[in-house]
Amino acid sequence: MDNITSDASQPKTLFYFNNIKIFKNPHILDTGYVPDVLVGRDDETQSVADIFHPIFVHGTPGHAFIYGPPGAGKTVVLEHVFRQLYLEAENSGNFPGGLNLKHITISCKKHDTTVRILMYLIMELGYTGKVSKRGVTSGYYYDIFYQALKENGHSLTIIFDEIDHLRDDNVLYNFSRLGEFKDLNEGQFIHIIGVSNSGKFINSLDPRVDSSMQRETIVFPPYKEDQLIQTLNMRVPLAFYPNL
Repeated sequence: MDNITSDASQPKTLFYFNNIKIFKNPHILDTGYVPDVLVGRDDETQSVADIFHPIFVHGTPGHAFIYGPPGAGKTVVLEHVFRQLYLEAENSGNFPGGLNLKHITISCKKHDTTVRILMYLIMELGYTGKVSKRGVTSGYYYDIFYQALKENGHSLTIIFDEIDHLRDDNVLYNFSRLGEFKDLNEGQFIHIIGVSNSGKFINSLDPRVDSSMQRETIVFPPYKEDQLIQTLNMRVPLAFYPNL
């Protein structure tokens, strides 16, 4: 009985972490991983990059809608382009103080109304003032958002992810007509990119919104089988230890 009691008091080891050497870098397999080289997306990458070319002559980038099936690389291409944009702008010498651009991605599944969108943007801009959450109109949030953006000093690209879940497209109209209202500092702009799994949202847009945006449309086709295999072949040696 004494031996049984002694053995029971010693917990059995269940995990042998020191012996596990499977993943070299599991982040490589994450959906948010942005590789230096994108397989099979050269044309799409260039099309997205072309949107931002006016920035290099101190112009304003054009609004755009990007759509394609899930897993077609829309998000990773956008993040790849932004990474290169900031890097190449810094090295170009055209922006002595740095590229004064910020991009914010909004999940329209979660933030599907004008007020929710504005509150999220205000938070992302780091606004520290008091913001009422009840008993005010959307105009109140617009005013705070514009104030925060002016103080921040950035121009802003807003990516509306899964934009087809947006309940009210008035926010697109107001942001796209901002130049007429002159609500920002000189040279500041708000730029819109809508991302969707299908092109149906474009057809449902209010005509005045569509006309105001004068947007481009970029279509992402699904990956081909050989492209998927090539992508996996590039990531496997980075993610896993060899000879498992």
